[in-house]
Amino acid sequence: ILVAVNLLCESDERRKTYQVIVEDVQARHRGLFPHPGLFDFDAVESAVTAIYNKMQDARVSPDVSSLLQDLYDVVDVAVATDAPSVREPTARYDLSNIDFSRLRAEFEKSPFKNVVAMNLMEKIEERLAAMVARNPTRVDLYERYQEIVQEYNKDKDAAEIQKVMDDLFAFNDDCSEEEKRYLREGLDSETELAVFDLLQKDSLTKGDREAIKKVAKDLLGKLADQRFALERLRSMATVQAQMKAEIIKHLYAHLPASAYDPDAINIKAGAVFAHIYSAGLGGGTPVYH
Repeated sequence: ILVAVNLLCESDERRKTYQVIVEDVQARHRGLFPHPGLFDFDAVESAVTAIYNKMQDARVSPDVSSLLQDLYDVVDVAVATDAPSVREPTARYDLSNIDFSRLRAEFEKSPFKNVVAMNLMEKIEERLAAMVARNPTRVDLYERYQEIVQEYNKDKDAAEIQKVMDDLFAFNDDCSEEEKRYLREGLDSETELAVFDLLQKDSLTKGDREAIKKVAKDLLGKLADQRFALERLRSMATVQAQMKAEIIKHLYAHLPASAYDPDAINIKAGAVFAHIYSAGLGGGTPVYH
């Protein structure tokens, strides 16, 4: 069964197509039950479902740190189709404690490289989506990840799969560094970093950059002090207008006049408001509280 899963994971398109087919088969099976003619197809339905379930079982916790530890044992995934047992919660591991040399060696020996690669890609994609939601200026990371995915979806041999894995490990390390960038910039949170990044523009002096960091910090503090309730933004146009006005007022007063003309300030104010609105309300779960 795991051999079949590995073949299906040769590309993202093949895996998703199979999932759609199986879900359609299962829906038809439920719709026709208990027609006696179904029993003739029980073996086929059981087989495709077993492969589907094993594909889902190979997808572990969304935490990349946990995934890397689980990759050590990926070849031990049971191939029997017995009833699923209750899984213990996967332990969390600090990426800095992962032995990447050992992990690479284990990957090279694994006969299920596509399963491992696809699994890691899914977890990194989940991590990246959360990172972009917290800071929309990280689109360059998203574009770089898409390039890795495109390489994976091409016809490839074992050496090319290994290169994809190396690229994924390097990309994951870069994501970790990006999540700590606010500290290197002397800021207190990723929230401040996002506003700082949105306010930046080309050809800023070092002094301008430092001034913009203070603008970002003070603006977020002011919005918090004035208690613009995020849960009221969607339903109350007046609250939205008040927040927009406060952002524009603050940027006009404090952004370096030599670097920002009125049009630029209005554009930056709109970008900051849009981010605070979407990050605070997107998906029903605020990114910023």
